[in-house]
Amino acid sequence: MKILTLKNVTCIAMICGTSMIAMAQPTASAPVPPEYAASKVISIYSDAYENPVAWNFGNWGSGTVYTAEKIAGKEDNVAKFVTTDLGYFGWELQSDVNAATMDKLHIDVYADEAFTMDITPICRTQASGEKPQNVSVKAGEWTSLDVDLQYYADNGLDLSGVFQLKYSGIGAHTLYIDNVYFYSTSTEVDEEAPANLTAELVSASYYSATLKCNATDNSGAVTFTVTDETNGVNVSKGAVSGEDFEFKVEGLEAGKDYNFTVSASDLDGNVCETTVTVPATTVVAPDAATNPTVLAENVISIYSDVYEPATSFIFGNWSQTTTATEVELGDGDKAYYLDRFNYLGMELNGNVAAFDATEMEYLHIDLYSPNITRFQITPIWGGEALYDVMVEQNKWNSIDVDLAVAYPSMNKTNIYQLKIQAEPGSQTIAFIDNIYFWKDDKSGIDSLENGVIRVYAANGNLTVAGAEGQMVCVYAVSGALVYKTVASNNETIQLEKGMYIVVVGKEAKKVIL
Repeated sequence: MKILTLKNVTCIAMICGTSMIAMAQPTASAPVPPEYAASKVISIYSDAYENPVAWNFGNWGSGTVYTAEKIAGKEDNVAKFVTTDLGYFGWELQSDVNAATMDKLHIDVYADEAFTMDITPICRTQASGEKPQNVSVKAGEWTSLDVDLQYYADNGLDLSGVFQLKYSGIGAHTLYIDNVYFYSTSTEVDEEAPANLTAELVSASYYSATLKCNATDNSGAVTFTVTDETNGVNVSKGAVSGEDFEFKVEGLEAGKDYNFTVSASDLDGNVCETTVTVPATTVVAPDAATNPTVLAENVISIYSDVYEPATSFIFGNWSQTTTATEVELGDGDKAYYLDRFNYLGMELNGNVAAFDATEMEYLHIDLYSPNITRFQITPIWGGEALYDVMVEQNKWNSIDVDLAVAYPSMNKTNIYQLKIQAEPGSQTIAFIDNIYFWKDDKSGIDSLENGVIRVYAANGNLTVAGAEGQMVCVYAVSGALVYKTVASNNETIQLEKGMYIVVVGKEAKKVIL
């Protein structure tokens, strides 16, 4: 028989206790929220109120795990979170919340261990960054938190545009959340409608138009609604009374005429007597980039309609302003449209290397932008080295970065991310397509070098020697024919700087000028 010493018993008790903490969950529901007039509450997550604002869980690289659960034996939904030592996660609201007239943010939290955490609304306009409030959670019972919103307003947060909620400073814990809502303590009934409505077009882009709107309301907040029934537009956003608000209408079609109607209302449902009509025409999208012609066996593709992808990817949440939307340019040719493009990270295969690029020589990307002034790109392999690439505006730039020149220390067996960066930053818009690593097709090069015919770059020009009387064709790496001639004995060809494929008869050679 095995004898358990006091030390053994203590260890077992600790292990069992840890297991119980990890598995324990509330058996009783959180306190039932009070009844509020519809204009006095904005529900994010609660069974007590109808039509809550939907949200998506934001892991944000924290390792936190979310599951939707119910209190045992009850039809009561709760959100369970298991955090790591990093101790944070986010709720990404599917529509902006106008909490400018609200006084409190309510959250019910249950945990087996007491801890403190920071609560932060993330707003479209934050004069001085995030301003968290620290709150305390009790052990073994529901803690009802009522967070003061005036603190955030006093610290420069525009609560008319809340689009995320951040929970942080938690540490490693298991917690349950219920009844998340903004509410007002006022009992006044507002019957006064907004007035002094104005609206005008600021700008139109490919897939969006920005309007400047203003209206006043005694409550201190207004909601602007922009509609175009013919084109299926109906979107609302909150703003502060009497302040100019730039309303970006997104999800439009490129190269199309719109006729927007702008109205204003308050949270009590009072609607301004007047509306404003604002016509707008979106910009025509560019034609698709030229299809690449590199042989598939010489390519490791990340994103392209031409090649099978070597790995999956997502655009990481790296606190960028960039939004990436897949669009169709031409017949079935897809590309990504980048709005407010400051930088963007492509996380490959869940940030785990999925291919060996040892034999690859170049990184290719096609880029189009009407206003970019600087473009940088780098693979990430445990290190990174943003490489500057010259680009021209209002045309497709077929970019091929020489890996040996740009990233001499890169570990080609451990590429797990790609990063791109642009200036002037959040004002930049761009299209990207055909992102892949590739190597030169060496067939034909030996015969050109070792035979009578020589093809080489010298003094900024391309020279073809020993090919007199033969047809010489020069192609850009995009596949476009840029020069064709019957060669003289020493044919000198002037071309812009770049990479070219030179074909003499049936032989081919790559040359970089």
